[in-house]
Amino acid sequence: MFHTGRRRGPSACNLREHSTGPESGGPVPVAVSGASSGATGANSGRPVGRLVASRAEPAPLEHIGRAHPPPYSDECAVVTEPSKSGPAVEVGLDLIAPEMYAPALRRLALAALGIGVGVGLLLALFIHWPLALAVGIVLGAPTALYAVAVQRRRIWLSGTVIRARTLLGDRRLELSAASGVEILVRPGRLSRIVLRVTAGPDSQVIPLAMYTDSGSGRELHILGLRKLSDALATCPLAAALAVSDVLVAQLRAEARDAVAEDRPLYRAVRMVRDRDQVSSVVLSDADIAELTR
Repeated sequence: MFHTGRRRGPSACNLREHSTGPESGGPVPVAVSGASSGATGANSGRPVGRLVASRAEPAPLEHIGRAHPPPYSDECAVVTEPSKSGPAVEVGLDLIAPEMYAPALRRLALAALGIGVGVGLLLALFIHWPLALAVGIVLGAPTALYAVAVQRRRIWLSGTVIRARTLLGDRRLELSAASGVEILVRPGRLSRIVLRVTAGPDSQVIPLAMYTDSGSGRELHILGLRKLSDALATCPLAAALAVSDVLVAQLRAEARDAVAEDRPLYRAVRMVRDRDQVSSVVLSDADIAELTR
């Protein structure tokens, strides 16, 4: 016997699902209807639905051949859209924001060009103009090109891909396929600590921090440390995982505003200074393990 699943109240809702009947090939509706007013839910006190399945009549001719028959009720329709994942966001890995020194570099380039042109015009009054032009180019061009190159130099991280822009073009390096990961310390009055990543014939240096003798300096921002540590964690190299742990420890130290002696990158610089090293030093596995303690 077919159960129609009539409504028991204004809030009742009929839900029907379809399956293939054994005889007619049409859908077999499964109806949920409200039970008698005496049966109530344990929590809400509302009528508990009763599941009734019965054999349906053959499907109407206008519905045969359709992939999905029309819905029986619009009240209970739920539409779920698949989630769309957007492209990875690029995070800048520059130790100093280019916006801070870009105006000074532009002024330097213009000043160098102005000096070169002025000297060339002045010398043209006394010597042949090709020689004066050459002297002007030699004086102004190198400084102007250096200012333009530094202004153009940028480093970004998108997912696990490092994109570095130089004067001659862009270069990409996949961190998950890196064949070498090292931390270098360059001691001096202004000591620098950088990360060097090698993937095949290509290598890229990423600045992590720079410190003075008094402990002041500049460090890579928190978002850059987090994205860089996550990207290194995808590399199967043990050295990459160890460096990732160092960056996580540095991230936690920066988040709680720890003193310089409690920050792993500053401790790495002090470690090299105590050894009286002058040239760049590559930290060993033991040194990196010491930084995470």
